[in-house]
Amino acid sequence: MFIYKHSLTPETGFLVAKGKADAAEVQAYLQVLLPLIQNQSIRQQIGDRARQRVMESFSLTDMADQMETIFAEAIALCQTQPKPPVDLAIAEEMLLMAIEYMQQEQTIGTLWCDRNEIARQNQAMKTSKLWQLRRQWFRLKRWLRLTQEAEI
Repeated sequence: MFIYKHSLTPETGFLVAKGKADAAEVQAYLQVLLPLIQNQSIRQQIGDRARQRVMESFSLTDMADQMETIFAEAIALCQTQPKPPVDLAIAEEMLLMAIEYMQQEQTIGTLWCDRNEIARQNQAMKTSKLWQLRRQWFRLKRWLRLTQEAEI
């Protein structure tokens, strides 16, 4: 028995079904969230009711009993239905994929930090007096028709 199916009631919250399209799902979320955003008393009432429901329906003793039942079922399943053997070739392939993924994540993180540093330096350069003077110089040269060069 899972706790999730008993934890939500109409007075304590909303359940938004996954939409078939992103737009439909966004609309469903908007229908639920907009009234909550616009009305503090509704948010307060739902929060109070949800807190009261948790305190009344989900005591620590009941939760511990449910966890004990779940663990007992899991142990029984392990004894009656042992896990199938793992194919070592698949395990090795999954390990290699995980390592590659971690390396890519590290590279992406480094690139993102480098990009942010370059953007910061670029912004600092564009606001410097020298850069402003350079821009004015290019404008003057174009106005005097001494160059067709575009400003960098």
